Amino acid sequence: MWAATTRMKLPGVERLSALDASFLQLETDAAHMHVGWLSVVDPGAAGPLDVGRLMTQVESRLDHVPRFGQRLVWPSPVFDPWWVEDAAFDPRAHVQTVGRRWPPSRAEAARRCDEFLSRRLDRRRPLWELLVVPRTRSGEAVLAGKVHHAMVDGVAAVELGALLFDVSDAAERAAAGAWSRPPGSPSLERLALHAAAELARNPLRAARTAVHAGLAPRDTAQAVVTVGRAAQSVAADLLGRPAPPSLLNRPIGPRRAVITARVPLAALNEVKARLGVKLNDVVLALAAGALRRLALDIGEPLGELRAMVPVNTRAGAPTGPAGNRIAFAFVGLPLGEPRGVRRAELLAERMAAVKRDGSIAAADALMRSLGALPAPLRAQLARAAAGPRVYNLVISNVPGPRVPLFAAGAPVREIYPVIPLSEGHALSLGVLTYDGHAHFAWHADPEALPSARRLPGLLGAALRELQRGLGLRGAASEAIAAAG
Repeated sequence: MWAATTRMKLPGVERLSALDASFLQLETDAAHMHVGWLSVVDPGAAGPLDVGRLMTQVESRLDHVPRFGQRLVWPSPVFDPWWVEDAAFDPRAHVQTVGRRWPPSRAEAARRCDEFLSRRLDRRRPLWELLVVPRTRSGEAVLAGKVHHAMVDGVAAVELGALLFDVSDAAERAAAGAWSRPPGSPSLERLALHAAAELARNPLRAARTAVHAGLAPRDTAQAVVTVGRAAQSVAADLLGRPAPPSLLNRPIGPRRAVITARVPLAALNEVKARLGVKLNDVVLALAAGALRRLALDIGEPLGELRAMVPVNTRAGAPTGPAGNRIAFAFVGLPLGEPRGVRRAELLAERMAAVKRDGSIAAADALMRSLGALPAPLRAQLARAAAGPRVYNLVISNVPGPRVPLFAAGAPVREIYPVIPLSEGHALSLGVLTYDGHAHFAWHADPEALPSARRLPGLLGAALRELQRGLGLRGAASEAIAAAG
């Protein structure tokens, strides 16, 4: 009986990984662990965005992203939650439309998006929502989305965009009944039994993995020791050298503001080519330059800030199982360095060293090792690892689509990624490249850090400083646009 139970597979049911579950454990009334995005769409002379067509499109694609029809169930306090099919799922209940009768101004639409992103997702339902502003008084439409970090990381969050966006403006008339309603979820008792069976199998997993990897015992042992030592080194370094005190690290409330800037990609590529570095190094240098200027403006001591940089661990495209496939790199932002070019060089050197010394793999190993710990202890460790002692802010550079996108036939003009704030962090930065621009989105608690509103202008100043230092004309930098 027990052996049969351990081999049991429950259709439409999947246990969260330790990393996915940690994002649930980090969430509080003030720190909301959803990733999101904000996009601007240009319907042109066609009038308001066709919300009906958009909804038909979303429903026609739900079968391709089944996680969006699942909810969380906790079979027992000692077990991690499971994803199960939500028999009561209604996709239209996850979409909010504002301004149908009275188009808001662009500023009012931005305020409504901020309010939308300031609300926690309801854990009793599938963990995603959309906000649609069909048309503002200045003519564009605005779309915002949020999905819990327990479901996806920043790269896989494009799946939510896949529900909305096309690569063609051709009309897509999906069959109204294309989406199939899922069956009912299993009982809590059955889930608890299944969870116990999973727990019983865990001690055998590591041995089976080594055997299937085709490694000799000596090689396997050596690999484990090497990664283990690196993981211990990373943990000791982070705990032994706490992140410096900063205005970015203070108690936060639930309110959020998305502060955006659009930078011509041509300007960043000029800097990248002249320095011989990666585009991500240029992004980090611009962030450091903007934060240095902010510190100078408000009298904050200059020094270093520690940024946590998510790193995609997928081998190729963002496909495969749902959930998080990320590790974390930690890099010091040299705000005390007065020369912009030297800051960029230092950051390129530091990121290369992080990739070379194995600390990314070690951080990944640390996160994976959490799965062997009891859930309550893991929750404490996750909160400590996401605290201001470990890092000052998150900077996430998300690869964007390489082709123009359309929503209900209208071209998508701008896409900004929204990175969540954990407790004690008043600012994060997400960057996404799309349609010839790098889209910067500072996500801030506007009460804890009101000076964050200055960051788009300071970002432009940081780019011009780099261009001057490299002898570039930099006419493109004058096109930096701020909004929100």
